Amino acid sequence: MAELLPCCVGKSLAIQRSRRERVALPAMAPFRAGPDEPMETQVYRHLRQALMAGALAPGQRITSRALADAYGLSATPTRMALHQLAGDGVLTRRERSAYQVAPANAASYAELLEIRLRLEGLAAREAASRMDAGKLAVVRDIQARIARLDEGFSTYLALNFEFHFAIYRAADMPNLLEMIGQAWTRTGPCLSYVADVFRLRDLDAPHERIIAALAAGDGAAAEAALRADLDGAAAALLPHIRRQAG
Repeated sequence: MAELLPCCVGKSLAIQRSRRERVALPAMAPFRAGPDEPMETQVYRHLRQALMAGALAPGQRITSRALADAYGLSATPTRMALHQLAGDGVLTRRERSAYQVAPANAASYAELLEIRLRLEGLAAREAASRMDAGKLAVVRDIQARIARLDEGFSTYLALNFEFHFAIYRAADMPNLLEMIGQAWTRTGPCLSYVADVFRLRDLDAPHERIIAALAAGDGAAAEAALRADLDGAAAALLPHIRRQAG
């Protein structure tokens, strides 16, 4: 028996590693590597966008091996990207290369909402004064794609992310854009609950009011419409977050 023990232990550890690595990932936008940045930076940015767009839900388990397999990479850049997101406070370390999206927390969401209302309201106000015909056409096109949806909340969430950040980029304030991105990275996973509390047809009107204000170049109206959009979503999401947090 003593001679057999190391072999048995080795097989047991191999089985455990295999089980740890077999983590199903949710649907995310395809990862397309570029030539000009370190791979871990590209993976980090891609995962951060998935978090902002609600593609990764609170409590979602992720491993570097599962990501590496999905992205067609070695485990090293995916491990480094996950470690960086853990340092941002978005992921929690579970075991070895396994991480978990931070669980939903209603108090944290409410605090971040207050921050977002101010930051994103300012971005909408500034965007209204800088919005040209080309930028406005991009925003309108995204909203037109949202309006045509009759199913598929994951598609809606991806387009909603594009809609908001097309506006925030138009403000031409890079530091503000980065701060908004940080807040979205922390609150984005809770957007995965949108399908539980909304119907797709209820999600058009706030965006249309934002577009009308931007088209008129009315910064105060754009800020008010943007804040109303965030407040309306939070009013439905916060009770659900509290229930999920238990």
